[in-house]
Amino acid sequence: MASIFGFRSRDPARDRQTDVSRLDRLAKLLDQIAAEIEAEKNGLENRYRTKATNAAFLVEAMENGAASSSRSSEVSELTKSILNYE
Repeated sequence: MASIFGFRSRDPARDRQTDVSRLDRLAKLLDQIAAEIEAEKNGLENRYRTKATNAAFLVEAMENGAASSSRSSEVSELTKSILNYE
């Protein structure tokens, strides 16, 4: 250990080991956060596709008379959901 005016510094090898350990923890944390972001993105995309598909089929069913026009409020809700995803 070096001593300058009574200040003792750590061994450089120990400093490197500490730095490597910290960088390893940081890299693992960033990987975990990236995986969480990807999972959130996939979930949002799946919900968007589901809402868009449901809205399209409902509008088509209403146009063909297979669903009553009273379900237009459901179409409005689906439309709002879709716009919120965009």
